[in-house]
Amino acid sequence: MALWNRLFLVCALLFALSALCGPAPLRRSSPPALTARRERWILAGIVLLALWARLWDFGVVPGGVNQDGAMAAVDAGALAGYGTDRFGMLRPVYFTAWGYGQMSVMMSYLMAPLIRLFGMNVYTLRLPCLLCSLGGLGCLYFFARRAWGRGAALAVLFIAVVNPWHIMQSRWGLDCNLYPHFLLSGIWLLHKGVEGERKWVCLSMIPFGLSVYCYGIAGYTTPLFLLLCCAVLLGRKKVAWREAGLCVLLFLLLAWPFFAVLIINTFRLPTWATPLFTMPRFPDTVRSSDLLFFSENIPRQLWENLKNAVGLILLQHRDLPWNEVEGFGTLYLFSLPLAALGAWTLWRRRGESGSAMTLLLFATGFLNALLVRGANINRANLVFYAMVIFVGVGLWRCVCSVRGGWAALPALYLCAFLLFSHSYFGTWNEEISRHFLADFGEAVTAAEGADVEAYYITQNSQYERAAAVSEILTLYYHDVDARWYRSGEYRERYHYGDETLWPLEGERAAYVVRAESAPRFEEAGYRVKYYGRFALAVPAA
Repeated sequence: MALWNRLFLVCALLFALSALCGPAPLRRSSPPALTARRERWILAGIVLLALWARLWDFGVVPGGVNQDGAMAAVDAGALAGYGTDRFGMLRPVYFTAWGYGQMSVMMSYLMAPLIRLFGMNVYTLRLPCLLCSLGGLGCLYFFARRAWGRGAALAVLFIAVVNPWHIMQSRWGLDCNLYPHFLLSGIWLLHKGVEGERKWVCLSMIPFGLSVYCYGIAGYTTPLFLLLCCAVLLGRKKVAWREAGLCVLLFLLLAWPFFAVLIINTFRLPTWATPLFTMPRFPDTVRSSDLLFFSENIPRQLWENLKNAVGLILLQHRDLPWNEVEGFGTLYLFSLPLAALGAWTLWRRRGESGSAMTLLLFATGFLNALLVRGANINRANLVFYAMVIFVGVGLWRCVCSVRGGWAALPALYLCAFLLFSHSYFGTWNEEISRHFLADFGEAVTAAEGADVEAYYITQNSQYERAAAVSEILTLYYHDVDARWYRSGEYRERYHYGDETLWPLEGERAAYVVRAESAPRFEEAGYRVKYYGRFALAVPAA
């Protein structure tokens, strides 16, 4: 841990202990110093900070395009043009995607109208995540304001705005990153209905029902969260049995096609096609093997999953480079004392609906990490809004209880945010551009302008024999028409294979290969241009 992290950790720990021992509890109402005018100015400043962190160099940072994001965009392009995925299936409820591994559909359905209006590009690919993330911030603020008051809402929103996890997931187009925002919007509406207008209780089932199309694990985590909420709210007589039954019907009305896909693939039933959408059967899948229930040694796997969940969620251990910036974690490494203080504060107020829902969200997210083998940040993303709330409530508790907390703690987080931004927009982006194959994309894009009959593209892009990755990125960068993709002409023009067998004689072709293979093409008389770790070779004349 860097020296600044250790110093900030000591400061946060001292503030948390002082607040825990202090006389002032978490205030539902704001202190007199927080006038309505000051609140508006603080809120405006936080909103501007949120927009800067998420819009600055949008489309440029992170560099390159992740293959799963490209997959979502390619299928979205097919939906925009023909109402099918790229394989010709009419509006699938779940995408065939890689074949051996499937993909949720919500991201592509949100991309499709953008692609129809503005074409296939990195902005239409990433805009759904950005908009949903900004919407998630709004839902978080209004939920916290109704649950714990105006001051606490500002503290929670501030923590979310400068939060590394929230910033990073909002800027690239990974399908599962939509899930926590849909779920949070449902929580906000449900809480609004429980504590106010009753119509919102039922209307909250809309985002809850749609959330299952954001990520496969939502098929069990969303129902589990709703079941726990239902038990708590019925027990406290916050909702009536008739109201709960109507919510179940509304949820199933929206979510039943997704559950039909699960049933079809569990019992190996045939694909069910309707005039509006298709519930497919997948011959092959590797997703079920990730679940604890399918492990060969459940006790050992449970222990491994527990260690991984504690390390990932609470201790913020290192994760995949596209999910976190080294040295900052998901919440900043010094945030654990405030998170513990916030969790304890909400536990003591668990009789309130907002506190109970937050605790249940954390419990559901943590349980999900226990059930999924090797859960990483994007697989466990359900839990991080709860962690953000814990830290924000802990911050507000310090503001209410400790002299100087209103200035010192926000200053710590602003300093950490500036350090994070310097790394994220600098050295980290250079690293992630390699992981997201920005140089491969440049070479493939340049190849499209060559006067050739065919393209030969290396299968060794992301790793050895990653032909599927090479193909999906090429389909994205060349914006290949979905109907033409299914034709024989596509297979005659695009080839993905072993670059050691190239160049071929008698065919005017462009070759995208790894840089170490390029000299062989130069010796054969091709014009070669290098793009980082890759090169484009085209006929000299």
